[in-house]
Amino acid sequence: MSSLKEFYVANNKISGIPESFGQLSTLVAMDLPENLWEGVVTERHLANLSSLTDLDLYILSPNISLAYNITPRWIPPFKLSVDLSSNLYDGPLPMWSSNVTILYLNDNRFSGPIPPNIGELMPYLTDLDISRNDLNGTIPLYIGNMATLTTLVISNNGKRTPEGRLTVVAKGRFVQYDQSILYLVNNLDLSDNRLLGENPEALMSLVRLWTLNLSMNHLTGRIPIDIGNLERLETLDLSSNNLLGPLPPSMTTLTKLNHLNLSYNNLSGKIPKAN
Repeated sequence: MSSLKEFYVANNKISGIPESFGQLSTLVAMDLPENLWEGVVTERHLANLSSLTDLDLYILSPNISLAYNITPRWIPPFKLSVDLSSNLYDGPLPMWSSNVTILYLNDNRFSGPIPPNIGELMPYLTDLDISRNDLNGTIPLYIGNMATLTTLVISNNGKRTPEGRLTVVAKGRFVQYDQSILYLVNNLDLSDNRLLGENPEALMSLVRLWTLNLSMNHLTGRIPIDIGNLERLETLDLSSNNLLGPLPPSMTTLTKLNHLNLSYNNLSGKIPKAN
């Protein structure tokens, strides 16, 4: 198996991963979901996987006892897309090495705050999905310095901890996004959290956005008058908040918009006419 490039064993009853797998330097993809994994994964399991680009360890069974014992400072020899979504992992949000480009930790039971140094530990992230966990606290400002980030999903957190609240630091109670940070993001989903305060004007500087979802929060105030700056928007969802006032005329310039949901707010006035 020393020349193995792809290893697919999904939906079996395999229980152990030998440390010798870490010596398969030609291995590109490992697809391991829905088995009976147990034991501890260490650096030795990954030590010489210099060609690895994809690792899928999707697990639904509540009887899995697989654990990770990887030191935070260890740097693996590969750039990696990590998908640990839809498992039953709990504890603090695990941080991977600087080589990770895609990280899916959604649909688990991770709790506590988002690590404040997440952007330093994983500066090359392009996709980060930590939705549907039990996270609370603040969204670190350093996320804004992650120049390669294009997709950020933090929706549906704090469901199992009523006292927890996911807020956004900086200006007021919302992080101040401007053109010097997060300017490459094209998908931003902060839905179904407990975000407070007014709809942030500074989000209107994220001119590359295709999708903006702030639904099911506690946002107040008016829809920003310059929302028309987001000319690339295809999906806009501000539903189930406490927004008020009229729809801004600049919305008529969103010519690529194909999904608009403003329901369950306190909006008033007339629908603006296109020029």
